[in-house]
Amino acid sequence: MNIKLLALGTALMLLKSCTPAFSEGNTQRVVLYSARYYLKPHSVVSHYHLYSIWEDGTHRIQLTFGSGDDTYPVVSPNKKFVVFTRSTKIRPSKDPWSTESLFILNTSTRKSGFFLKPPLGDYFDYKWSPNSDQVFISYDPKDDSEFKFIESYSLQGKTIETMKNRKDILFSPSNKFSLNIERDNQASLYSETKQRVASLPKWLLNPAWFGDDLIVGGVESQKPLESKPLQICIFNSHGKESKRVDLDFSETPSYEKGDAIRLYSAVPRHHNLITLGVYQHSSSSGSSYDFYLADLTSGKVQALFNAQFMIWSREGDVFLSAPPRNLDDYDIKKKQVVWVSRLSLYDVRGKLIRVLTPRLVSTGGSDWLK
Repeated sequence: MNIKLLALGTALMLLKSCTPAFSEGNTQRVVLYSARYYLKPHSVVSHYHLYSIWEDGTHRIQLTFGSGDDTYPVVSPNKKFVVFTRSTKIRPSKDPWSTESLFILNTSTRKSGFFLKPPLGDYFDYKWSPNSDQVFISYDPKDDSEFKFIESYSLQGKTIETMKNRKDILFSPSNKFSLNIERDNQASLYSETKQRVASLPKWLLNPAWFGDDLIVGGVESQKPLESKPLQICIFNSHGKESKRVDLDFSETPSYEKGDAIRLYSAVPRHHNLITLGVYQHSSSSGSSYDFYLADLTSGKVQALFNAQFMIWSREGDVFLSAPPRNLDDYDIKKKQVVWVSRLSLYDVRGKLIRVLTPRLVSTGGSDWLK
């Protein structure tokens, strides 16, 4: 079948939207996640599929099916669509790797369809536009002589814009501004009409939105961290610096000076807290971060835990997280083990509220559906 016709047919199906079925009669928040469940002993494991579950751990619904692995879901701002990666084994081939395409799930109909196979090679991130009508894909360069770049696509899979020498684009919670991370980590602030408002200093590391009108980022130290504290710098939406905070790691013995701290995400401003992460190299158990919580009033830093990700709720009162994959015994007679990574819900200070996936399960990404 012609791929363009397939994509067009899928897009028409997806654009028929109504009130999301997941929210009917429900006042709770809804979590979306990718997981591979291990079935009863002596049976095969499932593929990674998408599921929804209420915040209290009830009403789990499987949303995708088939022989592919569905991972890394990202929910559109209007909550009508989910873009995700579907991996399918290459057959016949001796290559153990898979071929990956992007699919879109309609949250009203619970039907998913082909979106596009990224035409420009390896991609490492994707996100929605503020009005949910475009998907931005960040690409890795084909060789070291090129810079990373971003392309935006319509829901019909057509290329809208190519942004060269761009590493990332970050939309403010109010969607009035965007941060464009350009070559050499230069961050520029743009209005919703795509007019450049300001260029942030090059020494600002890993900027992120902190509420609707503030930007936070790390200050690149010109001296070893032993002699100069790591700082967090706060800017307003006009690109003007308003405050610096020295971070105090004295109560976090697990942190080793010299570790490459990066701003992982910023919690909504009324909590005055931001999340920091120290990246741990990839291994057979997957990639992970040592997470910390920093108070921008006192500068005190609290150690949380090692995990794959942290995804804060819009309200900033809870977050989702999953640890690195751990080996668990599954069938001792067959000497079979499984990779387990359970999705859990935590409060703003990192206290466990509940495990959302208590069974033998490996998590492959998560987001807030409602």
